[in-house]
Amino acid sequence: MLGYEQVSDEDLLDPRRRGPAIWCQQMKELRTERNRIHVDVSVPHAQAEARVAAGVAAGGRIVFGRDTPA
Repeated sequence: MLGYEQVSDEDLLDPRRRGPAIWCQQMKELRTERNRIHVDVSVPHAQAEARVAAGVAAGGRIVFGRDTPA
């Protein structure tokens, strides 16, 4: 759907290197309740605070901020 390339069993990369890498983790057991998809986004540490601020300015919200922007 995104046009990403599969580079290993678990990793997908944007061939244009514009979007973030995607890592798919196999679950040990089937989860039927909500939150079946969990997204982690990684950026260079020096950019983290500015990226969080930009997300909030665009209308996002911090749901769990104990480690933000770590």
